[in-house]
Amino acid sequence: MSNSNPKIVKSTENSKLKKKIFCNRCGIDTVHLVLSRVSFTYIGKDEPTFWSDYCVIQCNNDCHAITFMETHNHSDNLSGYDPDEGDVTIGEDEYIYYPERIILNKEIMESRTIPKVMKEIYYETISLVSKKMFRFAALGLRVIIEEFSKDKGAKTRDLSKKIKELRKLEIINDSDKNILFELKKFGDGAAHRNEVQQESILNLSLKIIEGLLFKFYVVDEKRTLFEEQKNALLKTTKK
Repeated sequence: MSNSNPKIVKSTENSKLKKKIFCNRCGIDTVHLVLSRVSFTYIGKDEPTFWSDYCVIQCNNDCHAITFMETHNHSDNLSGYDPDEGDVTIGEDEYIYYPERIILNKEIMESRTIPKVMKEIYYETISLVSKKMFRFAALGLRVIIEEFSKDKGAKTRDLSKKIKELRKLEIINDSDKNILFELKKFGDGAAHRNEVQQESILNLSLKIIEGLLFKFYVVDEKRTLFEEQKNALLKTTKK
């Protein structure tokens, strides 16, 4: 690509992105306007063709948050050609956002019983996945399990023994134990064997972590809140 002369197209526009993207301020997927765009196409003689878009975009909701978005793809990502239709199938674009998109579980972040350090590690692990730092994200999963085990009363030093101790104390069931061991393996693989998990696997793992945190913390909070509101309603009815 070093011998390529890029074709550059600059534009100022007020169009909408084709798909909604997550807005950090709104906390949901929203329509974004493209305020400006610079497009690069690198055509190499004996190399793949690369194309990139650099856009300044703005949330079309009330927050009007500004984001810088990069979009990248290349000709090696072409996966098929239909000679009848003349259509070329292109693999997924790679998107990079500044500030990064961090989609958090609101109930976990607002929980009053999940320890602060666990929420911090949960946030940092999601951020690492967003930054494509997959080895460190896998380690983050392991640290969450470590903190969870300590918070639930495990006293041993070794994490495997901590998980077994929680099962022996009947704090977790066999399904929980198996899940924790599977997620622990990802962190062990990153730390000791330089293994890299796919982004989709790490995102799924984070969903499992969210489920565990919801099960062991948030559900009890909701149960307590339900009882408080029920008792308050009964007192009002008696009056």
